[in-house]
Amino acid sequence: NRVLYRSPQRLQALSADRRGHFVVGGSEGSLLLWTMGDTPQYIRLDAQRDISDVAFSSSEQIAVGHLDGRVSFWPKPDVAPLSAPAKSNAAAHAQPIAVFGSAPMLAWAGYDGGVHLWNTSTPDRQPQIIGKSLGRVTALAVDVEGNQILAGTLGGDIAIWDLDDLSAPFHKLVGHASQITSLAVAAGGRLASGSLDNTIRLWNLARTDLPPVTIDHGAWVW
Repeated sequence: NRVLYRSPQRLQALSADRRGHFVVGGSEGSLLLWTMGDTPQYIRLDAQRDISDVAFSSSEQIAVGHLDGRVSFWPKPDVAPLSAPAKSNAAAHAQPIAVFGSAPMLAWAGYDGGVHLWNTSTPDRQPQIIGKSLGRVTALAVDVEGNQILAGTLGGDIAIWDLDDLSAPFHKLVGHASQITSLAVAAGGRLASGSLDNTIRLWNLARTDLPPVTIDHGAWVW
């Protein structure tokens, strides 16, 4: 192990792409884009406000959720960011956040409940909100192969929407007994979910009628 960088600000969010490049966000709007190689290098972007979460795509698109509930999006690191037309809220914490699709789309959750979806090709249009009845969403993931978006909740449920028909009712995965803290989708439609109930569950998204494989972690899963 080696230390790449010692920041004078607190670093509190990280997202990596499949190449191993990654973005780190922190307090006071500190946002660093790292390019790995024989000699790792970074460029600094000014996010202006405290960061709660970041998402980074393989096309070098960067989405940032801020502690005040605002959302920023960089189509490329060397262009000015777009700002989602959302009201500032000191308790909003736009977190978690995801970026996906060719438009691309941004998805994030706030303390106001549900999932906010923003099409960056029409940046002035208000984000669509789905799953308001779920309450607070605490984890997000996108299944690119299955064209689905997944949201984990404070109560332990996982909601799944078909991205081609967001108006249709969501499908729910039930099993965790406490807050979902993390969701990750692997190739072949496999989903891993972590929870404060001390377990990791492995789901087959093509056969959600089957029970998940449950792994006892022995402590909270973050």
